[in-house]
Amino acid sequence: MNGYDRFLKAVRREQPDKVPIWELIIDRPVIEKLYGNIPFLDFIEKEGLDGFTIFEDSKKDLISGITYKDEWNIIWKLEPNNIYYPFDGPIKDHDDIKSFSLPDADASYLYQSLEAAAKRFKVEKAITFITHETFEFSHYPLGGMY
Repeated sequence: MNGYDRFLKAVRREQPDKVPIWELIIDRPVIEKLYGNIPFLDFIEKEGLDGFTIFEDSKKDLISGITYKDEWNIIWKLEPNNIYYPFDGPIKDHDDIKSFSLPDADASYLYQSLEAAAKRFKVEKAITFITHETFEFSHYPLGGMY
């Protein structure tokens, strides 16, 4: 039984051959500590995970060495833990909400990592996909949690 089958059996509340191993988020510093600077999909293979999560891709315009702006006009800053977090956003008050426009959800660049993962692992591993959604993402245009 491969990871894909194992994951689906567990989701269906059936009995897989063993408990599937799946990770929601694997931050880059973790990968680098374990294996150095290897691609994310190589890490998935090395770890033998049954399933993993792919996030939508984004456009990033570098502002300085540790900050960039994405297509939502959210400013992301590299923190001491070597992970980017939202630092500033385009919405400062109610008037900003009225003029705020969303990026194109159908833009093909958003799905490049998902397509690469599906091509590489086909039905060998379970792939979950996370995109911007209402609850998690709602504070990002405000500049995150600062």
